Amino acid sequence: MTIDLAEKKILIIGASKGLGEFLAHSVAKYNCSVFLVARNVAKLISIQKIINNIEKKCLYAPLDLLENGAVNTLYAQLLEEDFIPDIIIHNLGGAIGKKDPLDDKQAFLDVWNFNAGIQIELNNRILPHMIANKWGRIVSISSVLYKNGGMPFSPYGGSIQYNAAKAY
Repeated sequence: MTIDLAEKKILIIGASKGLGEFLAHSVAKYNCSVFLVARNVAKLISIQKIINNIEKKCLYAPLDLLENGAVNTLYAQLLEEDFIPDIIIHNLGGAIGKKDPLDDKQAFLDVWNFNAGIQIELNNRILPHMIANKWGRIVSISSVLYKNGGMPFSPYGGSIQYNAAKAY
């Protein structure tokens, strides 16, 4: 399979560790520009230095997308940097500490927002640009834990809120 990402702009959400960091390094090899978003500024700087060292374009925004207005802040930064992505990779999610099966509705909404709502909000900003350009891709990375509740994988599993959000 041939992957032609030359000159594409790729936004990676959740890019400071694990799969997000791996994807940042992997796609940068294809002569594209990447914009990384995560909370850990030190990790973002480290990744940026490695990618830019091989003559690629790498920008970053240290943001906690759970904070009110963070998606607006990110969108403003993307516009300021003239970096409207051709591809968005959503590598964001988790239970954010919510595990009580008797939690109130707000706990379920908070976890849903972290796993799906932020994606929807950002996609609604970027999708009109993709439509105008007649090209774009949105990739949402999820987990198989929603299938079985993830109980054997504690401390990560066992969150009904997380399972419901991921199944969504």
